[in-house]
Amino acid sequence: MPIFGNILGGLDMNVFYTYLGKSSTTPQSVTINFTSSNPEHEHRRDLIVKADGEVYQLGTMEYRRLPDSNFGFPGKLSLSIPVEAFNRIANAKKVHMKLGTEDFDLEERHIKKLRGLASAMTR
Repeated sequence: MPIFGNILGGLDMNVFYTYLGKSSTTPQSVTINFTSSNPEHEHRRDLIVKADGEVYQLGTMEYRRLPDSNFGFPGKLSLSIPVEAFNRIANAKKVHMKLGTEDFDLEERHIKKLRGLASAMTR
């Protein structure tokens, strides 16, 4: 889901989990991926989330350079976080993220998608 920017660059976020077998089970962790056009993320990639006033210092994201493309996305960042932290973030009313040097608030539409994933994990 696009966080900010435009078709030529910016920051996109994708959140997912995996499980073994055919029946969905509650995972132990959830993976957050960002695709970023900011070359600083190769070196500055700590992820901190503030959800309803509670701060989660989630750690340093792994970085992988992507082949140059027409869209200008030079890197993919990835980090697995405990499902308990993800659920608190997904159920918050206000979520602020800091990725390296960039600060941004998630919009309601972003939080709604996170809530949808959290809900699907508990079915």
